[in-house]
Amino acid sequence: DYLLMVAALVPYKRVDVGIEVATRMGRPLHVVGEGPLAARLRRQAGPQVRFLQRLGTEELREQFRRAALLLVPNVEDFGMVTVEALACGTPVVGLSGSGTADAVQSGVHGELAPDGSPQALVAACEQVLARSWDRAALHRRAESFSRTRFRQRFGFLLERHVPGYRQA
Repeated sequence: DYLLMVAALVPYKRVDVGIEVATRMGRPLHVVGEGPLAARLRRQAGPQVRFLQRLGTEELREQFRRAALLLVPNVEDFGMVTVEALACGTPVVGLSGSGTADAVQSGVHGELAPDGSPQALVAACEQVLARSWDRAALHRRAESFSRTRFRQRFGFLLERHVPGYRQA
């Protein structure tokens, strides 16, 4: 039932915007992370926001699995957290002009808001919450970013561009 953010509590991660989105929607928000803005964000947050600090790997995976969606309201260069959420079968809401769009196709793996305004993010979250998601398909999307796939693709490029190179 809850929205999830996994981010350092620093200005550019825009956790304050995530809190506003959850508040406008009347939805619980779990925030996993630590940072210098922790005290300020806790003061801003209402009772529907739960702050979680240091989680083990399995605890974090469980947060992803139980979340209705992962919210990424900031511009990311790539966004490993996005891929981790998809690997756990969780759809993602992010920004269309961000690295999140490298992993998320709107309507297929979540939704991409046209801008970072709370209104646009609320609309994207509502679209995600209005439909059911094929968790296995989301997991398959994450697999396209696996180490094995990277090695295969990189080896293919080397074979094409380095004379005499052959993958093992």
